[in-house]
Amino acid sequence: MLVKTDKRKAHEGDVVELLEDYPKYNLAKGQRGIVITEFDEPAEAYDLEIEDKNGDFLGFAYSVKPEHLVNLSGGAIERGLKHLETGDVSAAMNEFEYAIELRPGLIEPIHNLLVSGFASVENWEGAVSCLHLLLEPNPAYEQVRDSLAIAYLNWGVQVAKQDNIDHAFFLFLRASGITSQTEINERIRANFAASYYKLGVQAFRTGDFQMTRHLMRIACSYYPSAAVRKNLAVACIREAHFCMANNKFEEAIDAFVEAETVGLVSPDFINDYAISLVFVGRLDDARRAFERALALSPNDAIIEANLNRLLHQEAAESFVKEEKRYDFVPVELVAQHMQNTATV
Repeated sequence: MLVKTDKRKAHEGDVVELLEDYPKYNLAKGQRGIVITEFDEPAEAYDLEIEDKNGDFLGFAYSVKPEHLVNLSGGAIERGLKHLETGDVSAAMNEFEYAIELRPGLIEPIHNLLVSGFASVENWEGAVSCLHLLLEPNPAYEQVRDSLAIAYLNWGVQVAKQDNIDHAFFLFLRASGITSQTEINERIRANFAASYYKLGVQAFRTGDFQMTRHLMRIACSYYPSAAVRKNLAVACIREAHFCMANNKFEEAIDAFVEAETVGLVSPDFINDYAISLVFVGRLDDARRAFERALALSPNDAIIEANLNRLLHQEAAESFVKEEKRYDFVPVELVAQHMQNTATV
């Protein structure tokens, strides 16, 4: 047990040390053992399996009174908890490491205690510090490694929500190098994408459409979900319309093409794409684009009129743009839930 919910001095599995000689069992003060049975009736007492310094079996001690033993592993954990309460992480982890040395199986409940404690108050920075120290002597323990990655990830989400995106990127990168778990790495990539989405929206609000498109493209490279790809397409269309307004039709054509290749197909912007083609003299391509747009929306009078203008070779300035407004789809930062590995 990590946190006692009763007044017993020890529980099954705890490592204890005898405070009295037990000549009846040929055992001496200072010898250590493991609690194998605990009793409440007729009084609190414990059966112990005694080991020598090498961990070899020496014998049993029966009905040992609580005042005749000291709980080494449980005491170390209690001291560790007190150190955590005062913020002395290093001292706490020294105690936990000692407890694990005494009883290697304690790594699971200690891990669970740290995870549940820090997660309950969302102190991810503290979780990172403790889990690092827990992992150092136990580098092969995958659950600690996964939890450390999640702590970095959730810390990154926390600072990203405070608009400290550069720090968030650093923390996401640290998380990605720790674990091989597919679910965790997928969540890391999703939060990279969400952070780049935030940067993209910020760039859009300043009127930097080219940077918006670039950042949404990076988001898509990390996590090409439907929402993230939609946002890249929206950024492309927004930049394309900006380019059209500034007579940069080649750039507009490129942006329209990318919008369609990432999966957004709509007759209104295909109409505007066709107009851009008209302005650069690609009339056959423009005709095909108008026809394709009209096939998608047969009753669209604007597209039909534009196709007629093209067939009658009217001036490019006479064509009518749709310029439908597309909005970004919110992409949220999402923390990863931590899971315990054993019942504490």
